[in-house]
Amino acid sequence: MDKQQMTIWLACAVDSEGTIGLAKSKRKEHSVYAPRVQITNKNKDYIDFAKHCMEQLGCKVNEVKLKIEKNDNWSNVWNISVNRQSEIYLLLDQLYPQLIIKRKQAKVVSEYCQMRLKYQFKRKNYTYSGNEEQYYLELKALNMRGL
Repeated sequence: MDKQQMTIWLACAVDSEGTIGLAKSKRKEHSVYAPRVQITNKNKDYIDFAKHCMEQLGCKVNEVKLKIEKNDNWSNVWNISVNRQSEIYLLLDQLYPQLIIKRKQAKVVSEYCQMRLKYQFKRKNYTYSGNEEQYYLELKALNMRGL
């Protein structure tokens, strides 16, 4: 499979089995935002191939993890994710033309990563500007179930 075919396959995997978003957590007096692209599936071979494709596109991917579900009615699933802003920006830049369902999420997260990367290297102790919450809320609305 060549690079273009991997890009198309991976875009389909993200569109159908993936998540593009911002995770929000609290640290002392402020919120912290972490962009994330992840793919989850019951089939480990599927996840292993998705990881291979991401790596071939130049991304560092977290290890494949098995998520054990607490509810007996749910299946255990395998998961991979890309969490570094620079890696996510690189990945989404390549996948964007092929995405259909998650194109809007990819655009928002790409813009977020671009903004953060731009200022992160200009200022040594760059903190959040306040725009991050807007990105988070926009993605939360786009990723809401049932839409």
